[in-house]
Amino acid sequence: MPAAAAVAKGFFAKTNVTVQMKELETGTSAMTAMIGGSADLVIAADGRLLQAWAQGLPIVAIGIAQTGYPSYLAVPAGDHATKSFADLFGKKIGTTVGSGQYTGLIRYLQAENIDPKSFQFVDIPDSNEAAALGSGSVSAAVFPNPYAVGAEVQGISRNVITPDKIAAPTGVTFPYLLLTTQQFIDKNPDAVQRFVNSWACAKRYLDTNTTEAKSLLEKELPGYDSKVITEILANTSWKQQVIDTAVQADIAADGNVLVELGLIKSMPDLTKHINNTFANKALEYVCN
Repeated sequence: MPAAAAVAKGFFAKTNVTVQMKELETGTSAMTAMIGGSADLVIAADGRLLQAWAQGLPIVAIGIAQTGYPSYLAVPAGDHATKSFADLFGKKIGTTVGSGQYTGLIRYLQAENIDPKSFQFVDIPDSNEAAALGSGSVSAAVFPNPYAVGAEVQGISRNVITPDKIAAPTGVTFPYLLLTTQQFIDKNPDAVQRFVNSWACAKRYLDTNTTEAKSLLEKELPGYDSKVITEILANTSWKQQVIDTAVQADIAADGNVLVELGLIKSMPDLTKHINNTFANKALEYVCN
């Protein structure tokens, strides 16, 4: 959304930044594209990013796209009995295992004194969760919009727990981070700063122009019911510009979950992978 807003409102043009946008389905595919040289800057949630850092990949987080935990607990539409995770002990739950939504889910369960091992988590792409619920291959799913509310609108599923309820017990912020490589920063520091300035302007615009934000999102997600758009906006914030200590603490909490689950060996040193220089300067930039 910030990139779309920066193009639509001319913020990139005003800072002499030329962009070619490409949509990639997952953070992993986005980071792979960037490391491979087919993208200069990408967006990804922290779960996959932490695993990339643990592998030693030279990725640097330079800003935030948005915050807000996006995922719902959903069950098949015909299930009128399930009211909480307590009703799903021993059952299969679809989600993207190892992702940021997964670590946020594990943190929620731990805060509610529920053992995550009480469930059989099945690794399913977000776009396939509705089909899994419809076929009965899983008893529930934890997945985000536009898929979750879209599936409910179509009568495939019923949302049992909303994103804010999952995030609340541990204060999960679920930052989508703006990423690049150290090599790109070293070669293009001025271009990176101009990009981040435009990015910051677009986020300020989205934060203060909710009607326009809805219109832009409708263009990004053509064909989706208005309820889907409304729910996405309700669970999304563009206020946060800098990866401050609170966001870093949230990232670290997700990292600790990945360590506990054996998905990474140790928690990466965030100070070596986060560069707030550009975002801090963008705070002083005057948007026209």
